[in-house]
Amino acid sequence: MEERYAGPNVYRPMMAGLFVGIIATVFNIFYDVMYRQSTGFELSTIINVSTLIFGTLLLTLAAGSVYALLAQFLKKPALVYIILFGLLAVLCLRFALHVYRTDDPRENHEFHQLFAAIVIITSLATLCVPLLVKKGSNII
Repeated sequence: MEERYAGPNVYRPMMAGLFVGIIATVFNIFYDVMYRQSTGFELSTIINVSTLIFGTLLLTLAAGSVYALLAQFLKKPALVYIILFGLLAVLCLRFALHVYRTDDPRENHEFHQLFAAIVIITSLATLCVPLLVKKGSNII
C-alpha cells in the first residue's frame, strides 16, 4: 500500500525549477560561447561560465520555490506565476538594455546583446515551471 504525503507539495516545483535551470544553463553557455566567438567580445568579468551556471540555476530554483508558495496559497497559481514572472522578465530585460558597462560604445552594445539574450533565455525557462508541475506531466 502506497502512502501519500498530505503536506505542501514543494518537490515538483523545486525539481521543475532545477530541470529548466539545467536546460537554460546549457543554452546560456552555448549562446555565450557562440556570441563571443562570432563578435570577439572580451569583457568577461561579469558574464562568465561560473555566473551563468550558478546564476541561472539559483534563479530557476527560486522560481520553483515561488511557484510552490503560490500553489499552496492560491487557487490558480499558474496564472499568477506567469503574470508575475512575465512582468519580472520585462523589467529585467529593460534593465539589461540600459546597463552602462564601459566607455566604448561598441563593447557596451555587445554587452547589452549578450546580457539581454541571457535574460530572455532564463526568463523563458522560468515561465516553463508551471507546465512541468502540472499533474499530468510525467517529466519530473
